[in-house]
Amino acid sequence: MHYRYWDWGTTPKRDDYQYALLQLILDKTQASHGPYLLTREIRSYSTARVRREINRGNVINVRVGPWRPIAAKKDVAAEVNRSIDIPIARNLLGYRRLLIRSADYNKFNNLTGEEQLKKWVLGQGKGWEEVKFYRAAGYNVMDNGNLETMFSMLSVGRFDYIAMSVIEVKSVLDNTRHHAPRFTLAPKIFIYYPLPIVYHVSMDRKDLAERIEVGLKAAKKDGSWDALLHHYFDGEITLIKQKNAVFYTLKNHLLPKDFKLEKPFFEHPNRGE
Repeated sequence: MHYRYWDWGTTPKRDDYQYALLQLILDKTQASHGPYLLTREIRSYSTARVRREINRGNVINVRVGPWRPIAAKKDVAAEVNRSIDIPIARNLLGYRRLLIRSADYNKFNNLTGEEQLKKWVLGQGKGWEEVKFYRAAGYNVMDNGNLETMFSMLSVGRFDYIAMSVIEVKSVLDNTRHHAPRFTLAPKIFIYYPLPIVYHVSMDRKDLAERIEVGLKAAKKDGSWDALLHHYFDGEITLIKQKNAVFYTLKNHLLPKDFKLEKPFFEHPNRGE
């Protein structure tokens, strides 16, 4: 079994965890499923392109991304992947910090509440699932860019902030210091919504999916999965538990009522006002 993991090359800490977890899964299943080969392919693909490449299976055949309902998809068949519906990150991807221009620090520090934040322009990537949540909640969203162009758009004032996960934003901030004006993070403010991330494989590779599911359950049972998560993200977990944090909570209306969400690390209020 050859697993070719897709790494988009932009958020190394998150990808390091996802790759390490996949390796742990495959190690746990060697007795039941035999030897494996695991490689990591760094490719700059759009959302639609990566889904097609997963199904082709020539370059990559496993990725991590938000859970999506298959029945409601409007995608062409070539862009529908098979998901292993076991969330892998305790919803850390749903805890969002706001990446802003340094010159706007005081503007965000003096934010009076969510209604004011909704009026400012939020930059998101084209095809990102969470755009639906923001618009449903009344946020002013511009989503016609990709991760490579969004920072230039923020720099020149096309929008006011980019909301990125606590497990991604530091990597992104470190990689965008060459932009002017320099960026920083808005103080205290978090946006939160349920956004479970799962492994995806080709619709034709049930065997790859089955092994991942078996391995996840084994790693969960013996505690090795939880230990790996804390090894990578203890700092982020501490951050979202800080007493002065302000959370604005959105709903993920795409999740069915019976979807088994992971328990969040922090039981925060529904609104930050």
